[in-house]
Amino acid sequence: MRRTRRYLASIAISCALVLLAHPPTAQAQKIEQLDAGDYALSLPWDGIERTFILHVPPQYDSAAALPLLLLLHGGFGSGQQAANTAAMSAKADAEGFLSVYPDGTGVVRTWNGYHCCGPALASGVDDAGFLRLLIELFAEALKVERARIYVAGHSNGAIMAYRMAIEHGDAIAAIAVVAGAVTGQASPDAPFIVPPPPVAPVSVKIIQGWRDENVPFWGGLGASGVTDAVHVPTLDSYFHFVAVDGATQPPEAALTADGLIYRIRSGGGAGGTEVELDVALAEQHSWPGGNLDPEPSGVNATDLIWSFLERQRKAP
Repeated sequence: MRRTRRYLASIAISCALVLLAHPPTAQAQKIEQLDAGDYALSLPWDGIERTFILHVPPQYDSAAALPLLLLLHGGFGSGQQAANTAAMSAKADAEGFLSVYPDGTGVVRTWNGYHCCGPALASGVDDAGFLRLLIELFAEALKVERARIYVAGHSNGAIMAYRMAIEHGDAIAAIAVVAGAVTGQASPDAPFIVPPPPVAPVSVKIIQGWRDENVPFWGGLGASGVTDAVHVPTLDSYFHFVAVDGATQPPEAALTADGLIYRIRSGGGAGGTEVELDVALAEQHSWPGGNLDPEPSGVNATDLIWSFLERQRKAP
């Protein structure tokens, strides 16, 4: 019976999203009740059938609207892989938020960040438009707390999250990035990409492995050979958002009590925004604490990210 209800609910969600994505139509009613679990969905966008997974926590049937988190996989990954690696659905169930795991495009899935990566960048896929569409559709179709919409990502997905913060910060309260850079060059011979001015202030959480060779802390060409992208240093990404958010508090820096993270934080930005960088001293190019972390150090990126995101609200 539960599987039948979930199947019918999937049809209801799909119909609601399709109606909302193809105006002019009557406004779809919010779906007030959903079984907890995963819903595999798709929508056409910019000539491509885009796929994504919605995870509904058991708290959804309560009266209150819930936060919404989009988690973006790294290059060559998938939404399901990102969910599994980060154990994000378990965190969503424990904390009570809706989570969405979109897929990039191509045989080896990538996202079109400003300077990276792969076929999505080369062909100019409108990933930013697609992700904004998901935010708007789920905010209309489901019980979503508009002031608590977040985007997180790893590697190429982190780069895409930076782009969302800059271009669609009016809809996003905060982003969290793991092992990414805000900009750079598509290749050593390509021009440096200057991001456009942000549309609104957004809080930013950065987690960067000190030993990361694919997106080096000090910037430059990654050692993996998978991409030719040249990344700006992590501190450049941090201070980019300190500047654009207008943070008024000087950076505070300290080693955490467990000695695993060197943390730098700037607060007092417009709309109450803050920027926080965790340098994971023993980590590489991985999701710290995830099931693909080659040398777990005790850092758990999922816990760190939610502890930051849960206190962020979009100013009215």
